[in-house]
Amino acid sequence: RIDGRDDGSGDPNVRVVLQGDDTQILLAMVPEVRRRLWTIPSVLSVQTEDEDEQGIEEEVRVRVDRFRSNRVGVSAREVAQTIGFALQGVNLPRFQTDDREVQVRLYLEREDRKTLQQLKNFTFRSRGGQDVPLAALATIEVGGATGRIYREDGQTRLSIKTFATKDDLKGLYAEIDRAMEGFAMPRGYTWNKGERFRDLQDTDDTLVFGVTMAITFVFLLMGVLFESFILPFCVLFSIPFAFLGVYWFLFLTGTPMNMMSMVGMIILIGVVVNNAIVLVDMINRLRRDGVPRLEAIIEAGRNRFRPILMTTFTTIFGLLPMAVGNSNLMGTPYAPLGRTMTGGLISSTML
Repeated sequence: RIDGRDDGSGDPNVRVVLQGDDTQILLAMVPEVRRRLWTIPSVLSVQTEDEDEQGIEEEVRVRVDRFRSNRVGVSAREVAQTIGFALQGVNLPRFQTDDREVQVRLYLEREDRKTLQQLKNFTFRSRGGQDVPLAALATIEVGGATGRIYREDGQTRLSIKTFATKDDLKGLYAEIDRAMEGFAMPRGYTWNKGERFRDLQDTDDTLVFGVTMAITFVFLLMGVLFESFILPFCVLFSIPFAFLGVYWFLFLTGTPMNMMSMVGMIILIGVVVNNAIVLVDMINRLRRDGVPRLEAIIEAGRNRFRPILMTTFTTIFGLLPMAVGNSNLMGTPYAPLGRTMTGGLISSTML
């Protein structure tokens, strides 16, 4: 199984989760979901949540005919308990000796519970005192099943795991949406892309909130320092240029947008505005000395050109070891953080 994602989650797969009331109906949908997921080029394997190398497990299903069982005086609960005790055993009260207690367990001999025919021959005492075999009270069949039954929000949940080579989680989820497009499900049954996708959406929402708050605080601080609500917009214009560089730099280096990249974007907001602050402050001082606006802009650009380049390139070269290295913390690499800030600084300064 190959997986190149580095989002730090430790989970080497994505999932398609089917939800509904009946496990058998969900199992009947699995082959079609498998077929659709295999159409994604980067997919290496598709399997259910509890599937092993032999595939979906088989189980013996005993469906009690309530009409027949009530007629002979044997309840469905009695049938279920008897089968459970016979196949799995039951603990009895401990046997006490003079010096110790002995655990006692009652169960059928293994030779008496090996075949399906032996299960059908299990007998129950009817209301009239006669022995009635299980085959006369229930329908017994063998079918595919999951090893466990998972429930969420009051419904049965069945997960299909997909292993892929694609690094871009968002791109992979988009391909899953296209593969599952038009997938018809019975009323009351739904599918989703699992908890990992919800976590990814929550992370995106957190990023948007963090970026919004960072820009808001920068604007308020600049408004206080410049004593103006217009000049801070000149400073904030450097931020979109930085985000443009982040996109292209990550694209050219093949770096996925993960948590470290998002942290770098928030840090970038506080870093890229420094050059604009230095430039705008110089222009304001020249304007207060009576220099015309255009000349003040040109003069400030000439005087601040070298300091701006020096501060930018010292920061970029300081980030290079992080951007090209392979250091990590608990499996989360730092390289996306360094590349995000490097690309943002270059494009913001140049543009």
